[in-house]
Amino acid sequence: MRIFTQTQLFKKSLKPFLLLFVFFAILLGGMITVFYNFQAGNHATRLKVEEQHSITLQRMVVHNYFTSVISDLMFLAGQDDLQAYLQDPTEQNLSSVNLELLNLTKNRKQYDQIRYLDENGKEISRINFNSGNPHIVDEQRLQNKQQRYYFAEAFKLSQGSFYVSPLDLNVEHGEIETPYKPMIRIGTPVYDRSGSKRGIILLNYLGENLLNIIQDVGSVAHGQTMLLNAEGYWLKHPVAKKEWGFMFKDKTDLSFAKQNPELWQQFMATPKGQIVTPQGVYTFDTISLIDSGLLKGLETNMDAISKGDSTWKIVSFISASTISAYARSLTVNLFTLGAGLFLLVAILSWYLALSITRWKRSQEQLFSMAHFDCLTGLPTRALFFDRLNQAILLSTRGERQGALLYIDLDGFKHINDSLGHDAGDELLTLVAIRMKDCCRSSDTVARMGGDEFTIILSEVPSRDGAEVFTKKLLSEVEKPFPLKQAVAQISASVGVCFFPIENTTIDGIIKDADKAMYVSKSKGKNTFTFANNMAEIIDSKHATHTHMGDSLIAE
Repeated sequence: MRIFTQTQLFKKSLKPFLLLFVFFAILLGGMITVFYNFQAGNHATRLKVEEQHSITLQRMVVHNYFTSVISDLMFLAGQDDLQAYLQDPTEQNLSSVNLELLNLTKNRKQYDQIRYLDENGKEISRINFNSGNPHIVDEQRLQNKQQRYYFAEAFKLSQGSFYVSPLDLNVEHGEIETPYKPMIRIGTPVYDRSGSKRGIILLNYLGENLLNIIQDVGSVAHGQTMLLNAEGYWLKHPVAKKEWGFMFKDKTDLSFAKQNPELWQQFMATPKGQIVTPQGVYTFDTISLIDSGLLKGLETNMDAISKGDSTWKIVSFISASTISAYARSLTVNLFTLGAGLFLLVAILSWYLALSITRWKRSQEQLFSMAHFDCLTGLPTRALFFDRLNQAILLSTRGERQGALLYIDLDGFKHINDSLGHDAGDELLTLVAIRMKDCCRSSDTVARMGGDEFTIILSEVPSRDGAEVFTKKLLSEVEKPFPLKQAVAQISASVGVCFFPIENTTIDGIIKDADKAMYVSKSKGKNTFTFANNMAEIIDSKHATHTHMGDSLIAE
């Protein structure tokens, strides 16, 4: 029976370990890859959807916010105090108008100026926000704005209509005010109760409020929020120096439309959409301060005018690096997790490999115990019968002959009795080694029990060949055996039966060989007898060799 050492067990476990580890590693790697692709793709899709929702929300908030501005405008144009002043322009009535405008400025905190200008463009009432400290402008400081574009545009409208100027920077005395003060001027004509046009109400809306609203709403999304005017200039950009390019002569090329003409054309071709580029994903929508959705519910005539500048494009940009950052983070996380899982898989694979190897070893040991002699390592009776059956079948099909040698040791009992069972076992082991050395790899040496052995010669060229082999075997067994306690000398008696010419059944072959062996013992031992010639005693010391027997002697 074969015994595995720890080193042999380790080596035997390597192959199943590698097979198991590769299998589980491929399975785990495939699962991680599928999960990565799903998560990465799902994240990119989720980002796109979130940006679309964010842009839509920003547009809706701007519309809702600006609706309140138009409501304020229409309220002021028809307020009772103003109508009373138009009917009776006294100081008291004017004071009531000023107070109403002042209160609205304080409460709203979003108008830099609120003005009433008469039909000649002269400022009758003006409230300045004054950075959070609103006040009524003195009469002597009021100006005539008849020549300003916003007065002309607003005054020519019919009742209920309004004018929206472009969103730009406030200019004072021909210079852009600093710090920058984004401004939208919204005006509507004022009619008295008799239906006569008496001037305009003008709101200077602080555009920074609108820009901040867009920024605040967009901050919950992942993209960079931008606001572009109708000409493609940035009104809002993460990099402040890119804003308001159209207001400066040296920055006229600082425009999204000029730097990205193809994208800008796509923006202008449709109200909203999403464009994927190598640089990232652009999500855009259109904000129009005079569209029907904005003015729904307001008492307006829908003939508000602008020069197209009140239509903006709100854009969110997610860079490719932002999108890939999640993929990189996911890769790192999955790599860390995967490394731990691969280590766990390796450990489990190793324990499985060890278990499989130990199981195979136990099966081999059980097989070995059932089929191999635990002392000599030779096949036992069970395996011998199987080998003999195979040899008979092969000899029958191949029209060739084989031979069975039945061997009994002469003098073994004396060694066993005189030197002890350990010496007897040692002797049997050495005899088995010498017998195997005499045989070819195709032959079978088996221990039948006690000191009885058998040899199956799978192919025998002739009777003479079997004779030469048997003599060689007897000569080897007759040689002294050096044991631990002493030197033992024994001999053997052999019976030989050829198959299939003499017998074709297992029982018959064994029976004939056994009988021939006993004939050899009865004739003086240390000799062999052929089953088909049991009456003839052949002395192994005086028998004649033939040249055909040489092929049976193991080298």
